Amino acid sequence: MIGRLRKVLSVSCHHFAALLCVFTGWTCGTALAQVNQFEGKPVVAVAYSAPSALDPADLARLQPIKPGDPLRSEQVAQAIDGLFSSGLFFDVAVEAEASGNGVALRFVTQPEWFVGGIGVDGKIGGPPNRGELHSNTHFSLGTQFHDEDVANAVDSLTRLLKSNGFYEGQVTPTIERASNEQQVFVTFNIKEGKRAKYEQPEIEGNLLLPAATILRATGWRVPIIHLWLKVSDVRTRNGVAGVQNKYQQKDRLTAKVELRDLEYDSAKRRVRPHLSVNAGPKVKVTAIETKVSRRVLKRYVPVFDERTVDTDLLVEGKRNLEDYFQSQGYHDVDIDFRVRPPENDLETIEYVISRGERHKVAVLFVTGNRYFDTPTIRERMFIAPAALNLRHGRYSEAFRRKDEANIAELYQANGFRDIKVAITLTNNYKGKEGDVAVTVTITEGPQWLVDKVTITGLEKLKRSNIESGLASAAGQPFSDVNLATDRN
Repeated sequence: MIGRLRKVLSVSCHHFAALLCVFTGWTCGTALAQVNQFEGKPVVAVAYSAPSALDPADLARLQPIKPGDPLRSEQVAQAIDGLFSSGLFFDVAVEAEASGNGVALRFVTQPEWFVGGIGVDGKIGGPPNRGELHSNTHFSLGTQFHDEDVANAVDSLTRLLKSNGFYEGQVTPTIERASNEQQVFVTFNIKEGKRAKYEQPEIEGNLLLPAATILRATGWRVPIIHLWLKVSDVRTRNGVAGVQNKYQQKDRLTAKVELRDLEYDSAKRRVRPHLSVNAGPKVKVTAIETKVSRRVLKRYVPVFDERTVDTDLLVEGKRNLEDYFQSQGYHDVDIDFRVRPPENDLETIEYVISRGERHKVAVLFVTGNRYFDTPTIRERMFIAPAALNLRHGRYSEAFRRKDEANIAELYQANGFRDIKVAITLTNNYKGKEGDVAVTVTITEGPQWLVDKVTITGLEKLKRSNIESGLASAAGQPFSDVNLATDRN
């Protein structure tokens, strides 16, 4: 009689009787009695349903049972785990058959299939181009292949075609299997059909702009001659963005423009976009107590780029403006903001800016540096003293933080793990009001050096080839940067 054990997920087992639970033509109770005769009996033969799937050397390493060995349940479980670990099988079954005074084993495997190649055929007039079509199959060479992935790829390609106006496009997959290599080659044949054109969009919501203005902003129709353009995904997205930009130009930064649907009329081969618009109030960003140009406000207050107004963006704008004024010499600038409730279709954001006294960076000192000279440190700094091209010098709290970090990283890359850098200001330098002195104080600490480099585990690569490419070497400064580089 033949016993059969199948494993699809990894299992642990203690008794072979528990594993071989079904014998052909026998009840489970009879099978258990038969199993007692297999445990410990010599294995007279080991066969495989697909012996060529694994290299003989790999097979010997993964499957420990050999003819002449006594049959042990632990070894059967180990053999199944080993075959699964190869990644080449999704189902493994073991058949046991009495043979003389021993038992004959047969490993029945069902192979795992892998993606060997993906092709896209057919006359394709982009967009989409072949690269987009390939990427939308979501297949990666060498990965496991599943039949349902083909259906998902067809759906993805069909959606891509529709978004580009090919509503009547067809995608037909062809699957070829190379059984000797466990590889699957999938070809998608594309029949695009004719590309649809846009037609008058349906626009609803709180517009506050004429429908004709919104239509022109989409760019879906040629001006003057009023010919509708062909549909493409990029053109559709750009059309929505164009409407959003039009509202932003009118200072309606919180305007929301949403494409709810693209309605296809197969009889006319036309697509009607459905847009939902909420114009929102106009938003005015202004500075009080200190005159600030609109260009500066748009550059440093991110509500203009993000097209929305929230506290986080306003706080970020406050920090940006502080850095801007500090870099102009107003080191003591104080900035706050307030948002006034919408009134008469206008929401006002006010930045209250008190610049304070303007300073000049008269001199820049670097102290405590012994390993690096002052020019080497200065060339890595944003802070700079006054000069012909910098009337008031350059200083801000953001520059201070960056310079401290840059100098510390320079030292750390050269073995100074305990480096400390502090930048301080001294006002009214040499008694002159408005002049400041910037002092960079460096506490280097000890320098760590590489004592010895040991390489273990090399089998096929030459040690000299590896050592010659290492940044870490005996007697050289130790740093985590070099260590990461050497590991890569």
